[in-house]
Amino acid sequence: MTVALTFAIVQNGMPMKFVDLISYYHIPYVSEKGIAIWKINSEIREEENIPGIDSHAILFVVGGSMEISVQGKIQSLTRGYFVDVLGDKQSVKLLSASPDIQAYFLLLTDEYLLELFKNRPPLPLSYAMDIMQNPVYMIENSFIVSIIKCLDDIEQTMANPLYHFQDSMLKCKISVLLLQMSEILLYKTQKEKRKSRESDRKRTLFAQFMKLLSEYVKEEHTVNFYASRLNVTPQYLRRVVKVCSGKNAYTWICEELVREIVNLLINTDKTMQAIADELHFSDQAVLTKFFRRIKGVSPLQYRNGIE
Repeated sequence: MTVALTFAIVQNGMPMKFVDLISYYHIPYVSEKGIAIWKINSEIREEENIPGIDSHAILFVVGGSMEISVQGKIQSLTRGYFVDVLGDKQSVKLLSASPDIQAYFLLLTDEYLLELFKNRPPLPLSYAMDIMQNPVYMIENSFIVSIIKCLDDIEQTMANPLYHFQDSMLKCKISVLLLQMSEILLYKTQKEKRKSRESDRKRTLFAQFMKLLSEYVKEEHTVNFYASRLNVTPQYLRRVVKVCSGKNAYTWICEELVREIVNLLINTDKTMQAIADELHFSDQAVLTKFFRRIKGVSPLQYRNGIE
């Protein structure tokens, strides 16, 4: 079954208010302070594609899959995906969901958030900026359980009207959730920066390898030599060269050697033994065997063919 659910309903061209949204969707757990939480399952109503709400909306997929449209861009969500919608500035629509969909939908009014952060700093500005650019992100498995626990705690607290300190408990639990989300996004950003720096280091190492290769290929034909000059292990150099170029390090060495041999065959009258000596092969036979393996013909046949 294909279903569609918007995060908001528009009346007279305006986003539906928090209280109207609660009533329309029959959301079970609602606080008059401006909090609502809803466990989404396969029983979802079909709606028009309408953007915006007057609240902060958080969607977290626990199981199954769904497809949403964010600012007109369609994205597929599975377990561990977050959608964080900051008010009516973003257009988000749930287009379809699998029969086994399980997700949390949390609404927080702007007034509640202002009250929540009244006596302490709000969430980092970087968080809001990142979410405005991309409200959909995937969290790592190590964080999923803690997010589910936060949402379960909020739901259970709202489900028990007998709590004397329900409002204070909810403030604490929602603060933990929002701070956890900020921590996850910060962790993701830092991880991407580390990955970018690591990628830059690998590209630099590959460039250094290629420079050394052009300088020493006539004398040095082993990966170990270049790894030693670059102060890395041969295994690491092989991995980096493979990642950066798609070819292994020894292939690069062989190709550079073949270019040197071809240059000497075409542009000089040197004998095979002289070429072998210049390129530090042990003898002419080893040179011939190496060249034939790469080019499919002997050096002499190659020279005669060129001439």
